[in-house]
Amino acid sequence: YSLACRQSIGRALLLMGRPEEAKQQFEHSAKSENWHNRWEGTVALAAVAEWLGDFKTAMEHLDDAEELANQAPTERDAQIVRMFVAANRANVYLACGDFAEAEKLAKETLRLAEQLGDRDQQLEALLTISVCQRHLGKWVDAYENASRARILALFANDAERVAVAETVLAQLMAVAGDFASAKTFAKNALTEALKLRSRRAELWAHKALAETYLREESHDDARYHAQVALELAESMQHLTEFAHALSLQAWSKFLAGKFAEASQDAERAFSIADEKGMRHVAALAAFVRAQIAAAQNDKQVVEWLSRAEQLANEVNDADLLYRCLALKGRWAFEARDWKAAKDALMKAHELLTQWRKGWVEAGRDDTWLEDPLRFKTTLLLAQSIA
Repeated sequence: YSLACRQSIGRALLLMGRPEEAKQQFEHSAKSENWHNRWEGTVALAAVAEWLGDFKTAMEHLDDAEELANQAPTERDAQIVRMFVAANRANVYLACGDFAEAEKLAKETLRLAEQLGDRDQQLEALLTISVCQRHLGKWVDAYENASRARILALFANDAERVAVAETVLAQLMAVAGDFASAKTFAKNALTEALKLRSRRAELWAHKALAETYLREESHDDARYHAQVALELAESMQHLTEFAHALSLQAWSKFLAGKFAEASQDAERAFSIADEKGMRHVAALAAFVRAQIAAAQNDKQVVEWLSRAEQLANEVNDADLLYRCLALKGRWAFEARDWKAAKDALMKAHELLTQWRKGWVEAGRDDTWLEDPLRFKTTLLLAQSIA
């Protein structure tokens, strides 16, 4: 009983942003003679390590938990452990930007959760799948899975996961250029998160609003939400979220013309992400730094843009790859390198055309060109062809 209490206390401490204290509670469980306490403590230690950005240690704990699954008293118990191991491995891969592997593991988690009747893990798996699919450019699938998670959470009266699902939908709608829907989802989520005192939902809602305003090029609103997200991530001691929020803050400062501050934030975010292996965050930070260099007519744009494009290709981050191609095309156009400009802009256009076609065929409104960058990039392609 006392160890079960420690697990509950540890989970509460982690959600409060006190991972080191949570770790102490979980260590007691992981050393228990009781098999159930041992595997729960071991999986929880993996979650703490992932939270702190120590992905290697997280995977080692999950390897240990998988070994414990082989010692389970029943097959059902073994399946429960394997479900949690798959879910936590998916989180680690997601934090590293390996979206394809994270999606695969989250789908395995979903299969086991449905088989075992575990609603909580079913909802978490659907949300993870949707986030992966958004990065991978599977826009329709991402929308359907996030919507499904939201509906299931509504039926289950799970207000926190309804809010989290709405933040995922908000980020997706922002990518699709439907800024009105994105703001509605994110603001609803933020209101609910504040009522529930859910720091995860609050953080994700602020990030969703920051991203929406950044894409809309409303830098004052973007900077406010990015700054609040950064403060929340820092107080929670969540390293991946901190580096991501710092990249968003850098982007907002760039739009405001504060290039020196933006450069400092972008380079710090890149340093953290690159050291820890958060490749998608490193790609975003490098892209923001490339934008700053381009605005200052600094030749470093080539180096930063090359790094961003390489990382975006490695993790297959569809929207970021489009943005890299758009910036590459504009930089070449301004340098009067017509062939390089046309090649990059045409690649970006082909991606966008494919996305719009799939989105409209699924019955969604075509709002993609409401994004100022996409509109300007399409016009620039027309100029480069002319």
